[in-house]
Amino acid sequence: MTTRWTKPSPHRRVLLVAVRLVLLSLAVGSALACRDFVDPPLPAGAEAFKAPAEYELWWQLTQACANRTAPMSRLSWYVVRGVGMISDGGKMVSAYWSAGSNRIVLTEEAAKNGPVVRHEMLHSLLQAGGHSRAAFLQDCGGVVSCGDDCLHDAGPAPPAPASAVVVPAESLIVTATVSPTIPGNALFGGHFVLTVLARNPSQHFVVATLPDGGASGAVAFQFEAFRPEVASTYHELYYEDPVRDVSVARFAPGETKRHVFDIVIGAAGLPWALWPGTHRVNGGYGGQWSPSMTLEISP
Repeated sequence: MTTRWTKPSPHRRVLLVAVRLVLLSLAVGSALACRDFVDPPLPAGAEAFKAPAEYELWWQLTQACANRTAPMSRLSWYVVRGVGMISDGGKMVSAYWSAGSNRIVLTEEAAKNGPVVRHEMLHSLLQAGGHSRAAFLQDCGGVVSCGDDCLHDAGPAPPAPASAVVVPAESLIVTATVSPTIPGNALFGGHFVLTVLARNPSQHFVVATLPDGGASGAVAFQFEAFRPEVASTYHELYYEDPVRDVSVARFAPGETKRHVFDIVIGAAGLPWALWPGTHRVNGGYGGQWSPSMTLEISP
């Protein structure tokens, strides 16, 4: 039998070209998807570990600001001890999230740092790399860390509108909350958070003036803790959050901004630690302080 070849009609040639283009685009898309969803090699010395109790609190905070929910059990965790930086397959970092197996890899120090861990948790909840301004500096601003790479990805803050009014920080309403309400060693491994909120009560856009913190630059959010029986000039804890992005001082009408301070129950003098008992705490923004609040910490 003789095989007969028939020249395709012009319409069929167009169809064949279209099919080839579709197949080519699918192949390219598959290659990109495989590349994006293959984990980089684990850093030398990486050890799998079980998420400690405080990670559940940090996961709740990140879910709330991201307005997304997912079981934290889907994440796998690795730590590299004794090093300051690790490779994410492209650059040196202190922590990274990898899409392939939905894993987070951290240095030993980063594994104890709430804002850093929550930053990687946010990547997992979003199931995306990169750092959008909306996610990392607006929705979850003050909840997750946003370092140099994050700020670069986010791009510059949009300018304040021409109608914006410059106001002192005293024009804002500052409040503070503690979660859990009564911290204790039986809850989240003794970890808790003090969240400071600053709200613009006016119906116009405002830009708050912030005090200069010296070498660290302008100061936005603050908190202080005292023992009730000692003079108010003696701080058990006092921290200031220097401004890294100008948007922290810009408030739309009625807008609230916040900053989460991580605290752990421990002996006096340890970083970010308060011992069990009664304390007096205040949240601050630009030198404007919230009403004093009594904090009871269970043993």
